[in-house]
Amino acid sequence: MSKSLSMCRIIFGVAFLMLSTSGSLWSQEPTFEGKDVLYLKNGSIFKGKLIHYWPGDSLTFAINGTSSSFTYRNSFIKKIKMYTGASVYDSYQFKNNKWYTRSQISMLHSRPSKGYSISQSIEYQYKHWMTGGIGAGLDNYPGEKGYNLYPVFAELRSFLVKKNVSPYIALRCGYAFAKTETSIGQSSAGGGFFVNPVFGYRLGASSPFIDIFCGVKFQKTDYSFENSWSRSQIQFQHRRYDLGVAMTF
Repeated sequence: MSKSLSMCRIIFGVAFLMLSTSGSLWSQEPTFEGKDVLYLKNGSIFKGKLIHYWPGDSLTFAINGTSSSFTYRNSFIKKIKMYTGASVYDSYQFKNNKWYTRSQISMLHSRPSKGYSISQSIEYQYKHWMTGGIGAGLDNYPGEKGYNLYPVFAELRSFLVKKNVSPYIALRCGYAFAKTETSIGQSSAGGGFFVNPVFGYRLGASSPFIDIFCGVKFQKTDYSFENSWSRSQIQFQHRRYDLGVAMTF
């Protein structure tokens, strides 16, 4: 009997020890120790482990020394760097080494007449300060029928800071072809080379990127008019303020 009682005491003792040990283990919450780095737009920097990333929405990050993970919206995140050095998320959305298409419309202003310009171009951004492209468009300096020009151009653009919102400078150079409009008495129409320096400001932080710009456009054209009793030739040296808006996709 005493032997059975001793055995029961041993079993209860072992069981109690196991329960006590497991309880202490359960009470110790795990803490994260990671080498990923999270940068927030308010200047905060946290080291820990990236748990999950939802592109275009948010991410979950566990901060070292804590037992919890936190979810951050992309609007609060500047960037996150993995332990490998690769960036999983970066708030700067205008990527390098990528092709973009650009559509723009502007007013060609000069007293007393006002014209318009529309164009479409394709651009390659090598660095934020070096973007090059080619394009074509339609210009009408007097805003009247029969004076359409069809420019073909090359373009260089440089964003001054590596941010979604950034000022930039650009230069377009090319040749504008003219079309003879016989319905208004033109016997010939000639275009010429043009130069278009521009200063602008990019406003968009996601595609499509929107910007506004102002510049000056220099263009030479000439037109000949002929009828049954007279012949004349007119040359224009256009110098117009170029004010417009553009979208980049």
